[in-house]
Amino acid sequence: MNHEIVPKSVGTHDGSFHADEVTACSLLLLYKLIDKDKIIRTRDPEALARCEYVCDVGGDL
Repeated sequence: MNHEIVPKSVGTHDGSFHADEVTACSLLLLYKLIDKDKIIRTRDPEALARCEYVCDVGGDL
């Protein structure tokens, strides 16, 4: 499995979206720290570990 960090990516939980991850992703986009096509919505710890940023996954990482 490739564990290389994906530049300009963010991982957040899947399922229903909430204001906190929408705010986090919006700010990262606003400051051009992530690309909108690199928002990864999952709870898979291996996929989240490859993201440059991670938000709102319950502190599991």
